[in-house]
Amino acid sequence: NATPLEILNMLEEDNKIGKGNLALLVELLKALGITKLAEEAEDVAKREGTRGPSCTVEEIISCLKDMYAREHARVRPLPWCEDLNLPLGEVYTNLRHQHKDDRGRFQDTDTIVSLADISKASKAESTPDVRRIRVEGDPGIGKSCSCQKLAHDWSSGKLDIFKAVFFLEMRHISGNVKDTIFEQLLPKDTNMTPDQLWSYIQENQDDVLFILDGLDELSQTAREVSDVVALIQGKILRNCHVLVTSRPYHCVKDLEKCDEFYKVIGYSEDDSVEFIQKYFSETPKCAGKLVEDVKCNQDLSTIIVNPLNNVLICIVWEDNEGKLPSSPDELYQMIVYSIAKRYCTKNSIPLEGREIAPNVEGALRALGKLSWEGLQQDQLQFNIDDVKEKYGHNADDMLAIGLLTRDNSFSRIKRTRFCAFLHKTFQEYLAAYYICTLVQKESEKMEGKECLRSLFGMTVATASNVDIKLMSTNRERYREVQNMLLSILGDSSGPLFELFAEELRKDECKGEDEDLLSFISIMFLGRSCKAGRTSCRLAEIVAPCLSHITNDVSKHDASKSFKYDQAEWIDGL
Repeated sequence: NATPLEILNMLEEDNKIGKGNLALLVELLKALGITKLAEEAEDVAKREGTRGPSCTVEEIISCLKDMYAREHARVRPLPWCEDLNLPLGEVYTNLRHQHKDDRGRFQDTDTIVSLADISKASKAESTPDVRRIRVEGDPGIGKSCSCQKLAHDWSSGKLDIFKAVFFLEMRHISGNVKDTIFEQLLPKDTNMTPDQLWSYIQENQDDVLFILDGLDELSQTAREVSDVVALIQGKILRNCHVLVTSRPYHCVKDLEKCDEFYKVIGYSEDDSVEFIQKYFSETPKCAGKLVEDVKCNQDLSTIIVNPLNNVLICIVWEDNEGKLPSSPDELYQMIVYSIAKRYCTKNSIPLEGREIAPNVEGALRALGKLSWEGLQQDQLQFNIDDVKEKYGHNADDMLAIGLLTRDNSFSRIKRTRFCAFLHKTFQEYLAAYYICTLVQKESEKMEGKECLRSLFGMTVATASNVDIKLMSTNRERYREVQNMLLSILGDSSGPLFELFAEELRKDECKGEDEDLLSFISIMFLGRSCKAGRTSCRLAEIVAPCLSHITNDVSKHDASKSFKYDQAEWIDGL
């Protein structure tokens, strides 16, 4: 609510603007399009002899190396475990990668075991045209940790083919790349302007690497004001090297112009064993017992390829007297329970058996609501003051329980306290958990059904049409939430299949739309089957509405979002 004059006075009081320090004022005036005043301010700065940088590019690079060496030397994967602060070099395990060839097929790459290998390959004389590299991987597969390792390797001289490396987290971007470098990576008192550093980057493009982590987490608001997608597509700094990570199925159009495409496929069984042994390095007997339990448990075969899941399995096994989960949703259910139990113990909140105190249960439910509403708005960060205002008496427990990390915004002008889930997968699990609680509670079932409509892209009951395009979009957008919800609900998924039956009966559901909707219904039935708790009752809900069954739906424009779901369709059939 401040006036421009009050804002400038605040900046002056904060020593952001003043005699001998006009760089920020010049930037602001340029951004506002007040060119004449900006030029006058530059003239004053020149007369004061302050426009030349007092720190050199070499000092900026040294500062980046110091920051990467300090900030990325250790991994603290779970903020509620204060004692779990792991040295990166000791716990990092190479990941398996596949490379997409000219025919669109993914091939194993025995020589490529890290992002450093990929980056070196792109700089080789044999591949002079490779500048943009796309790296995809499932949630928790190790993309962010690999980026962290890449930045740390450069800081320690292992990647000296690049003079400068800029590691930017996409979820924190709120403006153009030039300013983001200063906001995310450099100290507040850096005596060089973004324009000066940008000039260096423009003049040394072949020696600069941008690591852009989590394109799928870039908010829609940031997309509208940032030039980061232009950087990825080579529309600016086309000779710089860019490595960008993303989840599969996301941001496909943004990444089409990348020169190389790699896929992180995670741990092998041996890699998982290696990680467990590193985690329990001080108690080898525990490592041996857990490794034996994992090898004997067939249900874990698809879970342990994921590095984040390996961390969670180690925690769950410790906290639950050797009990192991049988599915990803059960793993997250167990870890959330462990977090809640630790919080109760720490705050002397009594536990009755496995029952959690009502206030803690209320906080988890409120976190689920926050998660779902955040995902609907493409929001991964939340203003702490807004959370306190909206959730009232639940807010303190929500913020303290251990599922949210706290930080300050990167803005140099207005510092805002915000919180975020330690990993997007936790936000997705809690969103699924929240919708499940609505569906399963009789008094809230109608609200639960509306959430199911929003999640799966279904039209209102009174509509005569089916919006297959929206269903396709939501499959890409909410894939993990949908999968977890079906797995959690299992045999209680009846309300969802009643909605599918309702869609199939609509007058305008015909031809290719009907074929694809039938495929989707059967596929999600198969997803429910994977929970191992589904009876024929669910099939009986949709079966009468299926006049034509086929999995040959490739002709439909919206079918691409479901091309990875054929196996589940067979289970559903």
